[in-house]
Order: sequence, then C-alpha cells, then structure tokens
Amino acid sequence: MQPQSSGSTFWLSPEDQERLSQLGRNGDANAAFRMAQFNTFVQQDANQRLHWLELAAKSGHAVAQYNLAYDLANGKSKDLPKAIYWATEALKNGNTAAADLLEELGIPPTSAPR
Repeated sequence: MQPQSSGSTFWLSPEDQERLSQLGRNGDANAAFRMAQFNTFVQQDANQRLHWLELAAKSGHAVAQYNLAYDLANGKSKDLPKAIYWATEALKNGNTAAADLLEELGIPPTSAPR
C-alpha cells in the first residue's frame, strides 16, 4: 500500500500558510492535513510533514491517520505500536486501506486494538 492523497494543488501562499497553520494548531483537521501536503510536496520537509500529519490525525482526519501509520511503519524512524494505533484509528474512521496496512503489520483488522 502507498500513502494516500486527497488534493491536487499543494502550493500555499505565505498568507495561506499562516492561516492554515493557525487553524491546524487549533484542531482543524483539514487545515493540518493541507499543511502536511504542503510540507510533503512543496517544502519536502519530512519533519514538518510528520508534525502536521500527527495534528490532523489527532483531530480525526482518516487519511492523515492512515498516512501517519504508513510513515511510522515504513519510514526512517519506525514505531510499530504507534503505526498500529493510527492504522486502527483510520480504519475506525472509515479508511478501508488501513485494514490492508494492519494485515501487512501482522494484525488482523478484526483483532486490532481499540
């Protein structure tokens, strides 16, 4: 499985960056996810990508939860317990690709921790 995306335009003006940063820090999942996309595709800043993915994931964004789980399972700094947690959250929030990721991690989705 590969990370998922939900947008086609990733560039942000400085004003949009500031506005979305504030919204994302205040719990707006879509704004935080948009900042993750910006840092992935425009800035190419892996640390900021993970920062914004985590904020979006904590705010309930299912694609961010899946992408964070994927990164934690396959990235440079692996953290399998956190990957399983976020994949489980993504699955609970309707991201069916998370079931495949959980299986790849050796966790049958029906027995994933709740």
